[in-house]
Amino acid sequence: MTGAPTETIEHGSIDVSTFWEKLFKADKKNYVMACAIGSDDNQGEHKSKGLASDHAYTLIGAYDVDGHKLVKVRNPWGQFEWNGAWGDKDPNWTESMKRQVNFKNANDGVFYMAIEDYKATFGSTTICKVHDDYNLETIN
Repeated sequence: MTGAPTETIEHGSIDVSTFWEKLFKADKKNYVMACAIGSDDNQGEHKSKGLASDHAYTLIGAYDVDGHKLVKVRNPWGQFEWNGAWGDKDPNWTESMKRQVNFKNANDGVFYMAIEDYKATFGSTTICKVHDDYNLETIN
């Protein structure tokens, strides 16, 4: 859609440490990121976890908060959220952590996950390396 270079990461083919570094760096560069759950990814488990199979989401942040590596994800439907660890109802959230990530407990489709759960639950992440001074020229 942008014409900018993209990188698609298949979650099963990368170790969690390298994966985190790629996502964290991409987030700091304000790259656009999306993620998807395919029909074959952990079949049957998504609904019980608050997620939809065969569905794309937006990855909108990567945070290292008090030693916890968390990603912020948004369901474009504006509802149906992850209900596992670091979801809106998780008691492990402290007020300090909530402030650091601009946490809001709302049924808005935005939720947080630990990087390990994100890698295991979603099948792929695409990073679109578009930035403010990116130039694109099309030839007709």
